[in-house]
Amino acid sequence: QRILAHHSCCYDWPESRSAAGFVRNMAGMLADKLNQYRQALLPAATRDALDKVACSDDPSGAFQTAVVAPLARVKAPGEGPFFIVIDGLDEADLHANVNIADLVDSWPRRLPSWLRIVASMRRNTVERDRFANARQLEIDRGEMAADDLRRMAIAQLQQPNLASLLQHTGRSADQVAELLIAKGETNVLYAVTALEGLEREIYSIDELDNLPPGLNPIYSAFF
Repeated sequence: QRILAHHSCCYDWPESRSAAGFVRNMAGMLADKLNQYRQALLPAATRDALDKVACSDDPSGAFQTAVVAPLARVKAPGEGPFFIVIDGLDEADLHANVNIADLVDSWPRRLPSWLRIVASMRRNTVERDRFANARQLEIDRGEMAADDLRRMAIAQLQQPNLASLLQHTGRSADQVAELLIAKGETNVLYAVTALEGLEREIYSIDELDNLPPGLNPIYSAFF
């Protein structure tokens, strides 16, 4: 419930690696979760900045106009903090004139106080001095990571909306959590995206068995 937007940079999906794709995705997800932000996108100048061609021509300008500035004025949707999750930052097109790392690096200075960014990348793939002020953590993808993911997924599945869906399938929260861990290979964003897809009825719990492993197929269902 505290993740307001998420983005995954996938090597074989060019749109996800581009700054323009990131900007448009952030705007769409934030508008879906924050009514005040959605209202801020109504002026023509703001909508025009998110046009696919305009955004590709000037992703930095579109980011400032349609994401950073309006979000900075939004009130917290509840008791914070809330989060934006960006996965695989090292898979972004880092050779572009304006890339996702550039945008993420500049963003914290304009974030509202109730919002945090969590970004993941492999070791030694992005210049660390670019994120010199960020808190950096090493992630263990072993049993501890699986246990944390299992607890997170079960807690989410016990929320009223998803719990009511589980009642009609005969499955327990533990069973669905284990399925998400196996399908996503302990990828947190896979589980978060899958759970959001269930809540938004993009697919049903029974359809989780047929989802291919890995993040790309499940993530592309949102676009």
